[in-house]
Amino acid sequence: MTPARIDAIKAGYAAFDRGEFDLVTRGYHDDAVFDFSEVDMFHGLLTGKATFPHTWASLREAWEDWGQRVERIEEVSADQVLVEAVQVGRGKESGVEVTRRLWHLYDYRGNKVARVRGFSSRGEAEAAIGADRASPHA
Repeated sequence: MTPARIDAIKAGYAAFDRGEFDLVTRGYHDDAVFDFSEVDMFHGLLTGKATFPHTWASLREAWEDWGQRVERIEEVSADQVLVEAVQVGRGKESGVEVTRRLWHLYDYRGNKVARVRGFSSRGEAEAAIGADRASPHA
């Protein structure tokens, strides 16, 4: 994995924490897919990077002091990177603090992100990686 790819991933998480969503998607293809259908926070699929900022901003409105910390970046293949992150936030209305670990699987097409999938466990992410490897279309 190139240092530039690692730096871009870390910069994307930092921009997300600041609410600078257009910067997050700078390295994404226009038709990129954001698939968090396996994660309780979002339960959704967004297609096209232009749809991401508005949806992300809406999600962030419910939280105070929300952020995420990258714990590990692992190259799965030349076209896939698995990121382990910890998200921490406090609900604006409830005041309840929530901490959770997530795994984000980045699929690249060339030097840009084509898809990001979110998972609640490393096992789920590894199952998706295995399915991708077994698929003739991967």
